[in-house]
Amino acid sequence: MTIDPMHEELSRMLEAGYAPLESGFRRLDSGVMMVAALHRLHGVKGRMVDWWLDRHFSPEEFHRWHPGDHVSWSWDARRSAAIVEHRVEGGIQRLKIQRRDTAAYFDPEHLAEAAVSAAICSRGGPAEGDGWTSHVVHVCRDIDDGCEMRSRFFLGDFDPPLPAPGPAQAKVGSAAAARAILQHTLEEYAHLARFLPEVYARRASC
Repeated sequence: MTIDPMHEELSRMLEAGYAPLESGFRRLDSGVMMVAALHRLHGVKGRMVDWWLDRHFSPEEFHRWHPGDHVSWSWDARRSAAIVEHRVEGGIQRLKIQRRDTAAYFDPEHLAEAAVSAAICSRGGPAEGDGWTSHVVHVCRDIDDGCEMRSRFFLGDFDPPLPAPGPAQAKVGSAAAARAILQHTLEEYAHLARFLPEVYARRASC
């Protein structure tokens, strides 16, 4: 039986200890580019990350999340997706992000047995059009002074699927794109850890 390399990597996200690749990027056998990032978020628990990523921020807080790269955020009710604008290599990139059921990514029994405090799964793609090009998955493990969060971006997994791998997949999953996403995600969660505990304490119980 052939094992889907993306789901093999997802299974590793639930394991204790550390995977061979926690921060960096590599191309999977399927042609999809995987970007891995490990965040140590002091003072932040997994429930806070889950709450934040469930759209509990304003456009102003979205900018605060990454002052250099984040341009705008809005909600598209028709598609149940966030529309975000990022600065990328001197230009503006418009993306849509839609949260998905964790059961589409993780076996529910394995997820329940794993020592994780949050698992957040999403699909991403260009804001224009209805197709999807990537997956974004975060898994949090609480530690004494906060949490460790594993992030995985799978770039170039198209829905609807491409007839065959080609230039479109190569562009979405290029090394340059992977490097930019790695830098961006490490920076944005470092920013978030500085103010999320205060925002969560003030608003989560309202």
